[in-house]
Amino acid sequence: MNKLLKKHLQYLIIPVLFAVQVILYAHAAPRDRLVLASNGQCRYQVILPEQYQEPLEKTARLISEAFASNGFPVAVVTEDRKDPSRPGIYLGDTRLARENGIWSSQFRDWGYRFKVVGEDLVIGGSCQGERLGVVKGVCDFLHNYAGTRFLAPGGTGIEFLGTPVISVPADLDHSHTPMLKWNFSGNMYADEWLYNIATNHFYDDIQFGGHMWHLAVPYEDYFHIHPEYFALIGGKRLDQEVRSQYCISNARVMELITRYLVGLTDAGAEIVYLAQPDGFRPCECGACYDLYGTGDDWDDKVWLFHIDIARAVQKERPDAKVLMLSYQATTHPPKRISAFPENTMVLLSHTYKEALDEWSRFQVPAGYAAYLQNFGNYFFTNYLPKRTPVWLEAQARRFHEMNIIGLLPDAAITCYGLEGPLYYVWGRMFDDPTGNHAEKLLEEYYSAAFGQAVEPMRAFFGILHDQLEYFSEWLGPRSATHFRVGLDRKPGEVDDNLDWVRVPTSRFGSRGMHRGITDPAQVLSIIYQPGTVLRMEAELEKAEAMAGSDKVKRRLALVRQEMDYLKHLSRVNYLYNAYRISPDRASLDRLAGALDGWHLLLDSFYDPEGKMKPVPGWPEMHPFRNSGRGGLGLVTARWWKDKEPEDNPFAWDRKTIRTNPPVLPE
Repeated sequence: MNKLLKKHLQYLIIPVLFAVQVILYAHAAPRDRLVLASNGQCRYQVILPEQYQEPLEKTARLISEAFASNGFPVAVVTEDRKDPSRPGIYLGDTRLARENGIWSSQFRDWGYRFKVVGEDLVIGGSCQGERLGVVKGVCDFLHNYAGTRFLAPGGTGIEFLGTPVISVPADLDHSHTPMLKWNFSGNMYADEWLYNIATNHFYDDIQFGGHMWHLAVPYEDYFHIHPEYFALIGGKRLDQEVRSQYCISNARVMELITRYLVGLTDAGAEIVYLAQPDGFRPCECGACYDLYGTGDDWDDKVWLFHIDIARAVQKERPDAKVLMLSYQATTHPPKRISAFPENTMVLLSHTYKEALDEWSRFQVPAGYAAYLQNFGNYFFTNYLPKRTPVWLEAQARRFHEMNIIGLLPDAAITCYGLEGPLYYVWGRMFDDPTGNHAEKLLEEYYSAAFGQAVEPMRAFFGILHDQLEYFSEWLGPRSATHFRVGLDRKPGEVDDNLDWVRVPTSRFGSRGMHRGITDPAQVLSIIYQPGTVLRMEAELEKAEAMAGSDKVKRRLALVRQEMDYLKHLSRVNYLYNAYRISPDRASLDRLAGALDGWHLLLDSFYDPEGKMKPVPGWPEMHPFRNSGRGGLGLVTARWWKDKEPEDNPFAWDRKTIRTNPPVLPE
């Protein structure tokens, strides 16, 4: 009898406890909030459609991980296996979403929608191929309501802040259409997809082939049978496989380019890329001179040629978009038109204020894209930071005002340690270009990334960003001052040494350039002065002593590796300058010792097979994005390689210089 009573009581206790739990939820929740988890309890389940893509399941597991980090266990199930007695967070193309008017097929690009339905939360969005707006929706949900910060690729790059109550507005019904349709300005490695989506680095069906006339009219296929397709220069058809140039008055050339673009759309591309050859050289035949009545005005001639191609593509494939490159001969807007065809986008290679103002009076119905030189392992400072948070904030706002909806990079991001806060500001600004601010986003990054060590790391990056301001505003890639004529120069008389083809700016359609500093060693001396480096080192040492969690320690280890790179580089640079001032044995020995330390540091980055080692405990993070030993050592980097050998200490043989001191330049 006692056993039977005990069994009955056991069955009675379960519903009583469940009722108490519901009462506690109701008591804890303000009437205008729907509480998903609190008091160590969570009734919710994450619900997937019965048919789903693998990234959606991984994203669902991330919700479970975020909740679990706050002590809230959450199961992930498909809709046909859900617990009907419990509410859910529904992801993607579920029946509940469709019953409430949220269909994945409704969403263009990377848009999403949050909607509370009773006690359930629906997160819907595009979910086709690589276009996963629902994943962006989940990332924003976790950021906005569950204290999740996407700081860098990999598990160590995600931080779950303490969030004792996870709730959303009870009447939540919010749709979001990201400003950007695509953004390839990150690395876009396969294992970084979640970080990329969270920070607005979107994939899309764009066929980006760079300077592409040669893809449509390959030299090897056509020159020997149709030399008339190629530019007449100096009295003969240009026999040049690399950077081939063309005779655009030849109707067959236009036809081949059009057919190539139409073929790309038939293969699934929504946006096709149209760009003249790099280092463009005009054909000198009479027919090309007369084409469009433009004579020697090749800027407008190329624009009108491209517009004719865009119209031909539109006629055959009305839904396709053509992205035209504004670069070199097409740097400035056309003079003979003020509006582009409806299917045309323009990719701007110059995005400083004066360049955007020049384009603002034109009608480009399909929108603009921008070609970026914000980051990457080039332009004087190679693998070191190049921009400031305030500069990036201003650029994002300019892009928003100009209806720039796509971003393409000249080089990918490489330094998640020293540039990590910059990448965070850059990516998050596009969530709300008018409402977000660099200062707030920086604080969000610092507190999430460094925890107890936030104070010294805030000071560390403050020192760095103060020093970068001059370079970012005046010396950095594509700064406005590069294209202003100096008092002693005239347009067309100078070389634009930002572009590897090294031809006069008149060939680029540029206004001319006057740059006061062209030596990378001088730029490094300005930014990374000894006092600056010592102050940064002191703050980083404080942070390393204060680090708490393993994630914070790994993030600091990445910063440390990049900081050591900066420190050794700066040391060699300054000791080289000291040796030039006092070319004696003592100065040479100090410089040789610094070079020894430099090479030992670089060697420590690689395993015996020459592969860059990841940060311990962070397998997704290879510092400097797996760069090879030669490039990282600056020996093969463009700006240092082009220096005279005796003026490039990074290329010196350390054994030789100890016995045969180098002859210094005068």
